[in-house]
Amino acid sequence: MGITAFEQPVISDGIRAIVSRCCEAYPAITVDEEILGGIPHIAGTRVSVAQVLSRVYVHGSIKDVAAYYDGTISVDQVKQALAYAQVFIESVCERSEGNGR
Repeated sequence: MGITAFEQPVISDGIRAIVSRCCEAYPAITVDEEILGGIPHIAGTRVSVAQVLSRVYVHGSIKDVAAYYDGTISVDQVKQALAYAQVFIESVCERSEGNGR
């Protein structure tokens, strides 16, 4: 049985460039195909940016998210994950608008 397109997303060169720029701007965040399948995550951990966003929603504060991970990630890393997500989303939306989509 083969891998479906849903299971194996195709990332365009433009999106890869945005991911790269975001990782440069926020060094606490990294992307490695060998860790979490290339999903952006806190460097040196298996905590994804998406997990951090979810925890902020559930716990309501950056400090509480860092406490939830009990020393695995810091307040600064949580802040960088939030900033990474914001810049990534804004960059993708700007790129889409620039393409007339």
